[in-house]
Amino acid sequence: MPESNIELVRRLTDSFGELDFKRFRDALAEADSLDDLIDSTGAFGQLLSEVIDPEIEVHLHDIHAASMVGHNFRGERGFLEFWRNWLEPWEEYSVEFTRWEEIGDTVLYALEIDARGRGSGAEVNDRITQAWTIHDGKVTRLGMYARRRTARADLGHG
Repeated sequence: MPESNIELVRRLTDSFGELDFKRFRDALAEADSLDDLIDSTGAFGQLLSEVIDPEIEVHLHDIHAASMVGHNFRGERGFLEFWRNWLEPWEEYSVEFTRWEEIGDTVLYALEIDARGRGSGAEVNDRITQAWTIHDGKVTRLGMYARRRTARADLGHG
């Protein structure tokens, strides 16, 4: 029986939760491809290489990441660039995934972030919504939203 979309995204989030954050952040800095992550992150890198569509799109909507505002990322390299930019500023970074919902081919969840800046030491607590769209077992789009209602509206369920 094929894996459901929500099961696939939960596998990704569970695997991410088991990572050593600093090792992953540093591996991203060196990676030119998803395959490069396999050596340094093991099962998580392998999972990414299996489920991320080579033409994936990452879109930021009303997100408070000033360095990335207005940027959309495309393809495997864009996916890596996005995560590199998203995680590079943090010395510590932990997340909790809540409020799971499936809308058509897309899985939404709230991402509760606790982080501490690398240089500043500033503590950050934030909640955003991620929307992962899956077609034929591959993630084709990742949407990042400051508000769940924006994500639902973008998906035509506002």
